[in-house]
Amino acid sequence: MQGVTETRGDASLYTALAAWACHAVMSRRWLTAGLLTCAAGLCRPTAAALVAALAVAALLSLRRREDGV
Repeated sequence: MQGVTETRGDASLYTALAAWACHAVMSRRWLTAGLLTCAAGLCRPTAAALVAALAVAALLSLRRREDGV
């Protein structure tokens, strides 16, 4: 039963960190987004999808910046 209780806390912490990381990406606060994503990765292994999304967003932002948009 104790493992179930710990998992609930991890899930809510991961969700909060992921949501704030997405907010930081939309605000173009890349360092904050990276730190929040790293913290989310320490909570759950499923943060790999969040890391991939952050990487794609950063690459697209760099590409747009180079194109002058």
